[in-house]
Amino acid sequence: MVKGRNEELIDTEHLRSFARRGRALDIVQQTRYQLGMQQWGLKPVSERLSEILIVGQAEKVTLEIGFGDGANLLAMARAYPDRLFLGVEVYISGILKVLRGIEEQQLSNLYLYDGDAWDLLSTLPDACLDQCYVLFPDPWPKRRHHKRRLLQVKFLRLLRARCTSEAKLVVATDWQEYAEFISKELSTSGCWRCAQCLELTDRCEQDSCTRLLVTKFESKGLAQQRTIYQFNCTACELADTPTIHDQLSNNN
Repeated sequence: MVKGRNEELIDTEHLRSFARRGRALDIVQQTRYQLGMQQWGLKPVSERLSEILIVGQAEKVTLEIGFGDGANLLAMARAYPDRLFLGVEVYISGILKVLRGIEEQQLSNLYLYDGDAWDLLSTLPDACLDQCYVLFPDPWPKRRHHKRRLLQVKFLRLLRARCTSEAKLVVATDWQEYAEFISKELSTSGCWRCAQCLELTDRCEQDSCTRLLVTKFESKGLAQQRTIYQFNCTACELADTPTIHDQLSNNN
């Protein structure tokens, strides 16, 4: 068990931010999944992560939450072989694509967690991540479902506890109302400073968004002429970030 963890930040009664869907796996897929996760899976987390860190001696660790088809995760792992990458996803089809990519591209710096990001973060040691991506999470657009949104204050504070003091967080969505919601939650959390908020409307602006490629969901959003909202955040101490109340007071 890792010492010095912020146990009070762990919410064991949180609502899931996802609903599992998809067809049942055939025998070939089941075998590929089982064998792949035996080698590249992160369960049990504490034992596997300790083993990975010792063997790889990785000082820089990136986490992508909800990696979808894995294109961004694979691209980053391929581009930065000296960095350790952890990916969290609940959809087996996406996990299978990444397992295939690891094998085909002969990657050795990428490990996967099949399950809830809350569960993974609740098990990770403090200050073990220095970079995190949350790209196009489910916006849960209906008001009665907002409580299921992933990027809320409690989650952001738990994520911050697992990050180093100079960690970077990149969040993107193509849902304007969710972008406004995220901005408020980031401010209220008191532990992430939004250094830059980009509004992207075209693939030509990709160079300014600090990501290697346009994701599947991003392509769909751009095709539907949606604006992509990207938050580039840096970690900070609780007292360092003004709350929304402070910002409103300063504007009056």
